[in-house]
Amino acid sequence: MIHEIALPALSESVVEGTIGRWLKHPGEALAAWEPLVEVETDKLTTDIPSPVAGVLLECCVAAGTTVMAGTVIARIRLHAAPGAVPPAGAVAPAAPPHGMPPAGAAAPASRRPPISPVVARMAAEHRIDLAQIRGTGLDGRVSKRDVEGWLAARTVPAAAPLTPLRRAIAEHMLRSVRTAPHVTTVCEADMSTVVAHRAATAFGYTAYVAAAVVAALARFPRLNATFTDDGIIAHREIHLGIAVALPDGVLVPVIPRATADVAHLAPRIADLAGRARAGTLQAGETSGGTFTITNHGMLGSLWATPIIHQPQVAILGIGAVERRVVALPGDAIAIRPRCYLALSFDHRALDGALADQFLAAVRSTLEAPWPA
Repeated sequence: MIHEIALPALSESVVEGTIGRWLKHPGEALAAWEPLVEVETDKLTTDIPSPVAGVLLECCVAAGTTVMAGTVIARIRLHAAPGAVPPAGAVAPAAPPHGMPPAGAAAPASRRPPISPVVARMAAEHRIDLAQIRGTGLDGRVSKRDVEGWLAARTVPAAAPLTPLRRAIAEHMLRSVRTAPHVTTVCEADMSTVVAHRAATAFGYTAYVAAAVVAALARFPRLNATFTDDGIIAHREIHLGIAVALPDGVLVPVIPRATADVAHLAPRIADLAGRARAGTLQAGETSGGTFTITNHGMLGSLWATPIIHQPQVAILGIGAVERRVVALPGDAIAIRPRCYLALSFDHRALDGALADQFLAAVRSTLEAPWPA
């Protein structure tokens, strides 16, 4: 009996995907819900599992091909019921990857523990003999972290192929700088009131800037917009993107219908950042943003010129908060916690005067007293 697998709709706004790497090949056995193929979108790369157990008969779509949701991408011959005799001509599964025992068979005591499909793929991709790696997992199992550590420790690093996420970021960034004429304007904010309020709440600096940004976007909706050839579309609601650094790139999860309430934003930012780093975001949680914040100061950077997250018209970069000597009114000198705010904007959609007014509004909110 043949089962056809169609590309699912990854979210309401994502109706197509690009076939990435096939994780199984014709003739190989599949367990139910075992990853079958990687699918890439503009926002996310995700594994599509097989909902049934069987043998992969055909990969219907070649890697690199973009197809609509609902397109048949694979055909699987279902496993026979337990105890049944396989039909004549049934396809035999291919030999398992290095380190994996045959299905249903116990590994001899002298052999290494089985490895995950992810480790098997990494071993094949980097041509690694897993016997060279000391496993730190259960019963000495070689884990993904073990392989990554071994690769990092090699004295002669090999040229690593682009991951789907890295390739998607490269294409998006290149498209952004080719599409939008970028201009960056920078101001410096006194974070004294934020630091004082943060001492009692333990909120992150990003949450305070996010609240100030939402308040400023309500006053200057031209920055909460999309540029099109037919005109500028100002969005009624603010869907705030928060850039999250990952080991191999960046994801931008979105807070829909964001408000200027720091107590409301802080836990949502922490939740999205944690799940982004853990790889448990849902596909729809990285789409639909209307403005983006990136906190490059978390690693000590003072200021930067961030690239706009298309199709938005602006992005705000947050520098590190540092204690600096500043001149106060009356020629007094004091030490204050300060940070640079860098706003990159699409010069097709707005000009420097409006961008500077927006940035001044963000700074004004940050420097004003915060409610207890």
